[in-house]
Amino acid sequence: MKIDILRQELIHKSPLRAIIHENNSIPEPGGFGAVLARAGLGKTALLVQIAMDNMLQNKKVLHISMGDPVRKICLWYEEVYRNMTTAYESHQAGSLWETLLSKRFIMTFNVNKFSMPKFYERLADLTEQGIFYPDAIVFDGLPFHDDIEDILTELKDFAGKDKLCIWFTVKTHRNALETNLSAELLPEPLSKYSDIFDIALQIRPEQEKIVLKVIKSAGNVEPLNLSVLMDPATMLAKQEAG
Repeated sequence: MKIDILRQELIHKSPLRAIIHENNSIPEPGGFGAVLARAGLGKTALLVQIAMDNMLQNKKVLHISMGDPVRKICLWYEEVYRNMTTAYESHQAGSLWETLLSKRFIMTFNVNKFSMPKFYERLADLTEQGIFYPDAIVFDGLPFHDDIEDILTELKDFAGKDKLCIWFTVKTHRNALETNLSAELLPEPLSKYSDIFDIALQIRPEQEKIVLKVIKSAGNVEPLNLSVLMDPATMLAKQEAG
């Protein structure tokens, strides 16, 4: 199997295709997407899966982590990719993996010391030397429980000017399971930023299962009717939940 064929198979067999791509639940350039869940339900694993989906489509992804070291993030990608390619021969998967690595750059910040000037400075170090130009950015660990309106507003302007989409992980509380769809409010602590987020996915337990639901979509679909299961062993999206 050629690398390009394997790449296309992974794209089209991804459960994210049913819940994100086919229902237009994907941020347009300049858009924001959120992955919401309480602690331990797989926010980072899903964020990495979204990043991998972009990388498979030849998009360059800048992964920004608040607190975790680069090596830990690399292990997340390696584990997610290994679980995605268990049905394929190792040499085929290995060859594709080597090509995908050039599509990812990891940047880490101390969560208490992150600022937009520091972000711009670090990004300029990459772009001005022609090292890396991202098509998408994933933020893991931005503290939404703090007042980050200024940061999000500036990131939204930045995303619009550079025509890239940005995904965030958002830690919710145990009781933040229901979404006030009639008021178009997202669960706390994202509710006060609902108007600037285009897409929101929520991981939550339901009847002894872990389910990934679309709770805000850019497509002409009823959110909450779209869902897939999360594999509790790998924390990856899998078959449709029905």
